[in-house]
Amino acid sequence: MKITKEMKEALEETYMPLFNPFLPYRVLYLATCDREGNPNITVISFAKVIDNKIIIPDIALLKSRLNIEENPDISFIVALYRNYQPVGGFGIRILHAITKRLISIDISLLGRIKLRILLTLYKIFKRFIPRAKYKISLRKEPKYFEFRGKAKIVRYGKTYENMNKFMKILFGKKFELNGIVEIEIEEIKEKKLSDHAS
Repeated sequence: MKITKEMKEALEETYMPLFNPFLPYRVLYLATCDREGNPNITVISFAKVIDNKIIIPDIALLKSRLNIEENPDISFIVALYRNYQPVGGFGIRILHAITKRLISIDISLLGRIKLRILLTLYKIFKRFIPRAKYKISLRKEPKYFEFRGKAKIVRYGKTYENMNKFMKILFGKKFELNGIVEIEIEEIKEKKLSDHAS
């Protein structure tokens, strides 16, 4: 199954609050089960799409990790029910544009160089520009994406190393990932929230 541009943006925008805690964001719910079928749901705040796979850093995912090691079948949902746009002058709009660009950067060496540059610009602009306010409105047709597939825990290799370096730029040199969750998508469902209205 192919992850579309809209799906990619929905998944990766989960971590915009790292840069503006007042920004409404999309929550990703990761559902796993152990070998006996006992479920566990975890809220995920950071995800990347790489080569049509979803990559999630293992940050305190103890129960999810144990379940995946026993049973690789997973499901997760991201809901799109709000729109937002910055309210303010030219400087605030530039700050918002930088924030949007930050979340779309890949974890390659070139991406990490861009991340450092954009983070520097972001910190400079943030010092001199008031905190951006956002106009929030409900979407005319709220919907969600449900992804199902097979997950595995990865603790070595290029993708893990790149993600670990990427996270160190965001959280500091002492930060160390436990691993990454790599998800191979087998099924994607796109539904309107009204489909479940009684």
